[in-house]
Amino acid sequence: EITYGDWSSDVCSSDLPAYGQQDYLITASDYAIFFNVLFNASCLGRNMSEYSLQLLTHCAYKDGLTKYIDSTVTVAHKFGERGNEFEQELHECGIVYLQNKPYLISIMTMGSDRTKLPEVISEISRLVYKEMTKQKLAANLHG
Repeated sequence: EITYGDWSSDVCSSDLPAYGQQDYLITASDYAIFFNVLFNASCLGRNMSEYSLQLLTHCAYKDGLTKYIDSTVTVAHKFGERGNEFEQELHECGIVYLQNKPYLISIMTMGSDRTKLPEVISEISRLVYKEMTKQKLAANLHG
């Protein structure tokens, strides 16, 4: 379950990258904090946070987190990529709205072959989705 954390006020007042800054690095934890802040409406307010998450449900990239998730499940997600001739990176983070048990997932990949990275993300996401679905079913049986 995604919960509000003490870090939210720090995120809202933290130093942001300069406009146009070309090389701003973000960690999987940073991505997760960003989505948590939106989910909990702890920085922008409820309306703008919900609007932002709604926009993120329209992400056209479907080869990563959402590839093996049932198409009826809403996912608010964002991906990013960068690289050079030697090293490629592909990252994706999002909130999977699995009925009454939403979960946050953030995956960052790196490798020399860009074509293999989406499958790494989608396979990890598939395993997490399978486990979360199993937990959801177990909770329904016992609750």
